[in-house]
Amino acid sequence: MTNIDRAARAIQPYEPRNGSPRDVAIDLASAGLLAPDLPEPGRAWRDDDAPLIWHVPERNDRLAATVDERPTHPTIGLEDDNRVLKHLTATEARALALALLAAANHAREHDAS
Repeated sequence: MTNIDRAARAIQPYEPRNGSPRDVAIDLASAGLLAPDLPEPGRAWRDDDAPLIWHVPERNDRLAATVDERPTHPTIGLEDDNRVLKHLTATEARALALALLAAANHAREHDAS
């Protein structure tokens, strides 16, 4: 079943008099069809020109994603312990994010605990 199918199923019971758009949104979120709010970035160091950085708290902030906006084409860095592991384009980063999400969902579904 696709996300469109799941969204349609979640919306189906609503008629204008049966619920507000917020009710629909809450049900969509409960069905796992809305992405969580994205975290706000910080700066890699105290400088307005410093790259933006998003730390992963579950890894004690040692794993992070950065965006350096200074080049003509901003680059995204994947860092571990302040070492850049990989530079990615926005398209590559989005593809990696989807692959990681799919892998995490699969692992959660098959987690024995």
